[in-house]
Amino acid sequence: MEEYDWGEFAVITSLLPGYDTFVDIVQSYTDTSYFLWNLQDVLSLEMSVGSNDARTKRMLQQVDSQVLMAYCSYEEAQYLFQQAAEVGLLGPGYIWIIPSQAVGNPDSPPPASFPIGVIGVITDQWRKSLRQRVREGVAIVAQGAESFKKLYGFIPEGQGDCTKLAKHSDNNTLFRHMLNVTWERKDLSFNNQGFLTNPSMVLVALDRDRLWDKVGTFSRGILQVRYPVWPRYGSFLEQVSDDRHLTVATLEEHPFVMVENVDPGTGTCVRNTVPCRRQSNQTGRYAKQR
Repeated sequence: MEEYDWGEFAVITSLLPGYDTFVDIVQSYTDTSYFLWNLQDVLSLEMSVGSNDARTKRMLQQVDSQVLMAYCSYEEAQYLFQQAAEVGLLGPGYIWIIPSQAVGNPDSPPPASFPIGVIGVITDQWRKSLRQRVREGVAIVAQGAESFKKLYGFIPEGQGDCTKLAKHSDNNTLFRHMLNVTWERKDLSFNNQGFLTNPSMVLVALDRDRLWDKVGTFSRGILQVRYPVWPRYGSFLEQVSDDRHLTVATLEEHPFVMVENVDPGTGTCVRNTVPCRRQSNQTGRYAKQR
């Protein structure tokens, strides 16, 4: 959002558990960021079948922002977009950003109510097979056990039993060695609540063919976007050709001075331009000797 100067936005949430924490984090970030954010509205709505549709539409009609960040479940997102379409909050003039749980399975076609161009932020686990996920889980345990043994010289005996309920233990020494693990150049660190501290995220957008298209990644604090996510469509959802997007790159060079030749008609430098130079052993009034 900073990249495309989307400073004014609104947050729309359902009553999904964690919505208040989501709002608090967004507000805390915008209040402490150097970027001039303008969080215009925060709406928390009931987004289930049988809700008061009239009330939902009335509240959505109060939204003035063109950038809308939603926090809701997959089923609630369908309801939200249905109501938003009826009050004119969908289309090329509006940018919707939804979380992983609202996107659902990116390999499956999205519901018909999802608008073209909606942006989803999901974890990079969606492309990983079960085998890959198990390997990473085993790596965390193995690396933690190795770190524990280097420090204490032994590995504690296992106390768990897959056929019985887990026993609670106040000794978390071994588990603390599993919190900060890097394996195969992947940061697998997580906090004491079981959440990854630096998760790798994927940016997806719903293209004209109604398929989720991977357009960017966020890893180790670096955002990489393949092309501008929005606007990708014209007023009639006409897709913009990729050959109309370009990247400008420059090489770092030592300071140098650009000069031009003097004007042949006047013999002087042209006004409002770079300095000029005349090849002469003498320095004229306007010619700058280097």
